[in-house]
Amino acid sequence: DRVTLWYQNFAFDHIVGVSETVADVITDLVAQINSVAYGFGVIGLSAVAGSANQFTVTATKPGVDGNMIRLYQINKNSRLLITPDSANLAGGDSAAVWRVTLDFNALQITNIRKLWLTFAPPLANGQAYSGNDWEAAFTNWTLTGPENVKALQIAGLNSVRVQQSSAACTYSGNWLQVQTYGFYDQGFARRATGLGSTARIRYSCAVPHDLYIGTLLANNAGKGGVQLDGDAETDLNCALSNADVVVTRRKVRSNVPAGSHVLTLVLKLGQHIDFNFLEAAVPSDIPAPLPARTNLSPALDFDTDHTYKLPPARVLWILHQLGFAGPINEYLGVFWWNQRTNVGGVAPSLNVTFGGTWAPPDSIFLRIGPPDPNHPAQINPGAPPTSIATISRSIFPADTSANIAAHFAAFINEEFSGIWASATGSGLTVTCRSASYSFALDSLGTTTNAGAITLNGMLTNGALGQWFVDPSQSPTLNTGARAWHSDFYSLCQAGGLETVTAISMELVNPPATYPARFHNGTPVATATGFGTYVSNHCAIGGPVLNFQKTIISDIAALQTTAGLTPFVQLGEFLWWFFSSESGPLSMAYYDTQTQAAATAALGRDLYTFTTPSDNPQVNGAADATFLRNRLRDHVSTLFNSLRAAYPTARCEILLPLDVNYPQPVGPVGAQVGGQLNHFVNIPPEWLSPGTAGFDFLKIEALAFGSTRNMDLAKRAIGFVLQTSWPPHSRRYLVPVFGTASPWPKEMRFALLAGNAVVNFWALDHICLYGWSITAPSLKGSTRATLQGKPN
Repeated sequence: DRVTLWYQNFAFDHIVGVSETVADVITDLVAQINSVAYGFGVIGLSAVAGSANQFTVTATKPGVDGNMIRLYQINKNSRLLITPDSANLAGGDSAAVWRVTLDFNALQITNIRKLWLTFAPPLANGQAYSGNDWEAAFTNWTLTGPENVKALQIAGLNSVRVQQSSAACTYSGNWLQVQTYGFYDQGFARRATGLGSTARIRYSCAVPHDLYIGTLLANNAGKGGVQLDGDAETDLNCALSNADVVVTRRKVRSNVPAGSHVLTLVLKLGQHIDFNFLEAAVPSDIPAPLPARTNLSPALDFDTDHTYKLPPARVLWILHQLGFAGPINEYLGVFWWNQRTNVGGVAPSLNVTFGGTWAPPDSIFLRIGPPDPNHPAQINPGAPPTSIATISRSIFPADTSANIAAHFAAFINEEFSGIWASATGSGLTVTCRSASYSFALDSLGTTTNAGAITLNGMLTNGALGQWFVDPSQSPTLNTGARAWHSDFYSLCQAGGLETVTAISMELVNPPATYPARFHNGTPVATATGFGTYVSNHCAIGGPVLNFQKTIISDIAALQTTAGLTPFVQLGEFLWWFFSSESGPLSMAYYDTQTQAAATAALGRDLYTFTTPSDNPQVNGAADATFLRNRLRDHVSTLFNSLRAAYPTARCEILLPLDVNYPQPVGPVGAQVGGQLNHFVNIPPEWLSPGTAGFDFLKIEALAFGSTRNMDLAKRAIGFVLQTSWPPHSRRYLVPVFGTASPWPKEMRFALLAGNAVVNFWALDHICLYGWSITAPSLKGSTRATLQGKPN
């Protein structure tokens, strides 16, 4: 009789001798397990005999990785065997206290720009990872350091900042005005593009100060020379060794005495250096908050770094310090909040089949490593990959192709994190854990040539696929977005802050049935400005409606849990406002559901509208009225559904009056508006709170402000004066951009119009462009200043 317990290629084997008992077998197996030197990188085993016919095997290292270990047995006959036939170790737990210490001096790290802490859920054992909610909790944070570590300071009273456009700056050589990377302070910088190009900046500061230069760090930036009042030149090195582009400031002098000074900046080396501003900074503690203004507040865009990448406590601290105590308008965005599923993703996979007859002293080796560029197919290149890891199997008499395949599946799952494996019969399937991973796998056969190994497939050239919104998952907000908003709403409630969260008709990678479509079936797709992401405008009244019901209900649930009265906004809910850019001209009213509903309502096909300026009165206005009523009913259905579950919920509409202006306006090539848009996107019921079905009307005209057309902006602001909406229910959204948008004037006119709240689009612009927003002095006649309804 004979039995063998296998772990990787360690065979704990016992052949029964004369008069031996089960206890003798256990004693020998336990001794073998405990006597092995398992080697570096291998989780070792220990064993102890138990009562009767049992023994226990334990990993020598704690943690969940030991749960990946799978032991299995082979027996010669039924008189002696180990049960279960195979089993994983269990009970390993990595819930431990980890203390990580980084001695930056010893590591010779003197400057840190980014420090990443990466964490992830445990690997799935022998299978692909199945998406699920998981979290990491961080508590007990402390910050320690030398005695001279100080709290955050700012450039305080008496600090002076000289912008690149100031008359105090003179330039010689080759200088260009640039805004390539956006988010320069006040939008622009000067770029020196020729060696020797020089900027001279004069300034005066009444107290001792430190001196900073606002600039750009990039991998193609160069090195500047800096002199102050003719002192010894120092370097301003703007080059980065990676692909990052960083708009930042660099300290060039410390403890500069009070008085008037001249700084000289010259390009010494490389392609360019950028000059954004010079700041004489007087280091000061953080001042007291500015006086609270209960009618002003920057909007938050969850998609941006100034919202989802900051903890809510910090966001609200910024608003508090700047004196913004008005109702907060938060836009949920198109990217990061929703649950998604991968479509079209394929992880590389390879099949290994063990055939023929196997017998001692055969051995099998699988060699796994990075792909060999000389063998792009990587099926079985015939030469081992470089940096190989070899796993093996020594053949015993009772072995079959099936247990050989199971052996290698267990071995791979125990040892590798980039691949996983499964076995079915004599077949072994090896799969990369990510579609972006690539490996080479090579096999070596037997000594008798009676067995055969066949490889089919390759562990390279996976397909990443795309992550599509998945409306089947509940709740609609993913774990991170729920956690952020739960915190945000709780802090708003504790601080007595009103907040409204908005959704829009736009999504990145929605289900295929959601987008609005032009007459030729092409979906609406617009560049988001973030990488290559494209956003789809969804069809009014289509399948997205039920998804949106769930979204606003989930938002209301989070607000209610935090102690807030639910408050949601439908932001820019309208038919898509541009015609198609390719193929026959068409508006985007022609998704399948809208066309079917139009046929049922009109008894014929929906008229083919081609531009935003088409006549809405065609066919007696029946077609345009159908579209307008479909928008009205879409919005009503959403608000009615919300109030059925949350009777006290408050509702708001954000109405864009630039793209719905009665006639095309704006610069050639970037015109907005048209009589058709104005007709179908502004239901008459919305002009009165008695028929609107919502509580607040918020107006925006971002295109007018960004193109600096104050005449049109005033017309958009004056729109509400011709409605029956009372001042306390009227709100206005002002665009705050970096390209010299006249937002101070637009803010003043919006307040003159009696709007109870003015929001600024958005917080990231205010912070990154360095705008200082103060409450204006309001004088003059509102109705004499603002020119009524735009029709």
